[in-house]
Amino acid sequence: MSVDSSRCFSDDEIAEALKYGATKLGLHDGFRSQQADALRAFFRGHDLFVSLPTGFGKSVLFQAAPFCSDYLRKNADGPGVSDPLKAIALIVMPLKSLISDQIHKVESFGSFGVDISGGMTDVIREGISSAKYSHIFASPESLLDEDGREMFTLLKNRHWICGFFIDESHCVSKWGSSSGDTKAFRSAYSKLGEIRSKLRSGVPAVALTATATREVRHAIIDSLGLRNFLWVNESPDKANIKHIVMKSSSKDYDNIFRHVIDGVRDKGLFCERTIIYCQSRKTCSEVYATFIALLPKDRHAYINMYHTNTENDVQEKIIQSMASPDGEVRVLIATVVGEG
Repeated sequence: MSVDSSRCFSDDEIAEALKYGATKLGLHDGFRSQQADALRAFFRGHDLFVSLPTGFGKSVLFQAAPFCSDYLRKNADGPGVSDPLKAIALIVMPLKSLISDQIHKVESFGSFGVDISGGMTDVIREGISSAKYSHIFASPESLLDEDGREMFTLLKNRHWICGFFIDESHCVSKWGSSSGDTKAFRSAYSKLGEIRSKLRSGVPAVALTATATREVRHAIIDSLGLRNFLWVNESPDKANIKHIVMKSSSKDYDNIFRHVIDGVRDKGLFCERTIIYCQSRKTCSEVYATFIALLPKDRHAYINMYHTNTENDVQEKIIQSMASPDGEVRVLIATVVGEG
């Protein structure tokens, strides 16, 4: 029996595959219960709607999927198969910074990932043809254009897509649809359901998000054509995170953010970490300039900006800093995703 043509695996076979996948990802205590439940359903052929909080480990699902799939196929086909097809996870992500971070993750597992959202190159073509990659990352736009069509053609020979994963799937509803006179921000998100017609029958689709209202959830399910799916859910509430929404008709930023500025001045690296979201790059720059003007030079390194015009190397440094509890960036002034 072959994993790419049938998914009738025993509980024991799936359990062994999950154990292998967890080891491959360096998860010495194994998968969390929600992750394991999702992966078991995945390998029984179910679509998934996964709504788990930020930091819970949703990405573990697409990280582990091809490794577990290859393990199942190897054991199903037996040792006589000299050149088995290699499993690939196809993952849609909205931002290149997120893709870059995930490719580094895949490499840390001793495998390779690739981003086709910037276009197909000879290096990428050779990598796909030589069965180099276990994970292919893409923007929705790239999957629907000529690059996507070429990728699917190349994959027919020596690969099979084990799962179609849509990360930050709330973008399907938030960005993919027009509303009144407002055009869709990224209309390609509304067409991701078309990708399923390019995949072999039975390939599960997995929608991943941290938050989704009932309305958004139904929009995602309908757009992606999820069927016979398992809903994996956990409350997004986190006691250690505070959300503050401030409305102001003035630009008196020095008084609005006085408590944050004072915290950076007094505590430096040990101040509370804060992200200030702005509606535009202009406002972002104005708030940043206020902090820089009111803080001594030895505190400037603790303040930074993040938006679409931020250089890639600076974006990478900010992401690395924010990922560390002791990272240098303590106050990040950023545009809301989708606003620039």
